[in-house]
Amino acid sequence: MGQTEEAIAYLEKTLEIEPYDAVSHSNLAFALGELKRFDEAMEHYAKASEIDEDYSKNHLRWAKTLLKMERKDQALEHIEQAFDIHRRLAAKLVKQDRTLIEAIEHYQKALKINDQFAQLHRDLAQALIRQGKYELAIDHFTKAISLAPEWPLPVDDLAWLLATHNNPKFRNGPKALRLAEKVCELTNYEHSSALITLAASYAETGQFAKAVATAEKSLKLMEQAGRQEKVNQIQQWLVLFKQNLPLHRDPRKPWEN
Repeated sequence: MGQTEEAIAYLEKTLEIEPYDAVSHSNLAFALGELKRFDEAMEHYAKASEIDEDYSKNHLRWAKTLLKMERKDQALEHIEQAFDIHRRLAAKLVKQDRTLIEAIEHYQKALKINDQFAQLHRDLAQALIRQGKYELAIDHFTKAISLAPEWPLPVDDLAWLLATHNNPKFRNGPKALRLAEKVCELTNYEHSSALITLAASYAETGQFAKAVATAEKSLKLMEQAGRQEKVNQIQQWLVLFKQNLPLHRDPRKPWEN
C-alpha cells in the first residue's frame, strides 16, 4: 500500500470516529483526487464545505482536484469562493480592534489568491493604518490606485495620509497635492471630503490662501449635506489654515475626531 492509500485508510477511520471533522473530509477528498477517485472526492469536499462554510482551504483543494478533472470553470468558482471567504471574514473582524490582526491575516490570505482586486488592497491599507503600519498601508493604497486609477477613494485616502500625518516621515506635501487634485478632478470638485483633502494638501505645501478657500467650499457642501459632526471638524481645521498652520493628526483617529 502506497502513502496515499495509507492516508486514505487512516482518514476514513478518523471519520468513523468523528464524522463532522471538516479538515479530515477535505484531506480525504484531496487524497482521493490524487488517485483519480473523483466522484468520492467531490462528495467529501462537499461534506467539508457543509460542515464549515468558512473553510477556505477546502475550496482551494477542491479547485486543484477539479483542474485534474479538466473542469477549469468550476475550479475558478471555488478559488473565488475561497477569496470571498477571507474578504468577508476580514471585513467583519476589522470592525473590532481586538481582532484586527486576524482581519489583516484574512486580507493577506485573500490577496494570495487574487492580488488584482483594488477594493481589497484599500481595505487592507485602512486596517494597517489602524495598526500603525503606515509604510505597508501606503504600499497597498498605491497598489489599489494602480489597479483602479479612476476610483477616487484610495487616491483620496493616500493624499490625506501624506498631507496630514503627524509624523513628518510619512508626509509628502507635493505628492499629496497631486493626488488631491486628481481626486477633485475625478469628483468634479463637488465632494466635500475630497475638497478638505485638497485644502490640507495646500496647507502642507504652504498655500494657505488656497487652503482656506477650498476648506470653505468643503464646509459649505458638508453643511448642505447636514453632516454636523464633520461641519464642526472642518470649522476647527479652517481656523488652523487661517493661522497659516498645516493640519497634522494621528491617522488612526476617525475623520471627525
